[in-house]
Amino acid sequence: MPRIAVVVNHKFLSLLEESKKMIKYFRSRGCGCRLYNADDFLPYKPIPRREIREYDLVIFFSPFQRIEVVHSRYLPLEKTISYYVVEGIAKHIEIHRRLLEKQVIVTPSNFSKQCIEESGFKVDRVIPHIADPDPDIDYDYGREWRNKYPRDKKILLYVGNPVRRKGLPELRKAVEILGRRRRDFIVVLHTADQPRLAGYSVKQLEHPNIVLELEYGRIPRSRVLGKILYADYYIHPAKSEGFGLPVLEALQLGTPVIAVNAPGVNEIVNERNAFIAPSRGVEYADYPDPARALITFKMAKYDPRDLADVMDQALDAKSDELYDKIAEGWRTVEKFRDTYKEFISIAEKIHNGVVG
Repeated sequence: MPRIAVVVNHKFLSLLEESKKMIKYFRSRGCGCRLYNADDFLPYKPIPRREIREYDLVIFFSPFQRIEVVHSRYLPLEKTISYYVVEGIAKHIEIHRRLLEKQVIVTPSNFSKQCIEESGFKVDRVIPHIADPDPDIDYDYGREWRNKYPRDKKILLYVGNPVRRKGLPELRKAVEILGRRRRDFIVVLHTADQPRLAGYSVKQLEHPNIVLELEYGRIPRSRVLGKILYADYYIHPAKSEGFGLPVLEALQLGTPVIAVNAPGVNEIVNERNAFIAPSRGVEYADYPDPARALITFKMAKYDPRDLADVMDQALDAKSDELYDKIAEGWRTVEKFRDTYKEFISIAEKIHNGVVG
């Protein structure tokens, strides 16, 4: 079987978690694998050139706006794939244009593909993230977590960072609107307070119906999945996603999803398998700010009143409607069961001397 190396910057927590899942999948299929930290390839550090050259395929997993440029100096290009995730138009990439034009670029969503191609580069193929065939769930932790909250309150959980495209300020407005109608719900934000990156402090989101759990990146993924499993609903107010892995995980765990009809997200959820707030056009915003922008986010615009209405609908949904959406969610998950076999197929071709 072929050998596959995955290189990711360990500071990108969501990509690191997905990389671990990739390695787990490759090993389950008999491939020799290893996960590398992209920092090991910086010019001022020792570079494991000889070791990594032994692999049939090297996958460099990175946000497109944070291009890893060092690998082309040490590896034959036909052995490498850049697996890029992006939610808008990347900036400051002109100096890398020659390198990018030689790369094989793969993305996890059609939205990421569209964004990269709007920047003038060809994407070879779309390989979505995989639904973990054997997710590690801390059931005990999930039950204990749910028991912290009143049983007469429905728990709507969000998991992710607080950058503005995630829509947490809009969610806060929706909670304020819905809180004037009913009191039987709590929105739990499993996130982090990162004012410099997000442009605001999540403490500004405080509300009687909102609980901040600043544990993003601080507890094991098994516990995060325990939270998703034992929440009454998973809510995802993001205005765009390079993929939207927590949404797929919620569908897999049978937790009803409330989301926005936003790019990337709508490649996973729809009216059949989730409660969907409509979008009202497209907006753009520099991240992290105009002076230091790495990317111009491309996002759906939506009215928090629409999100409040959809939350209201979900909270009032009868069992039959919930079960129908959960069942359709499980059918959706089947489409993501074996996606990473494409990487193995590429590695096998290289291993057998068939390049391209």
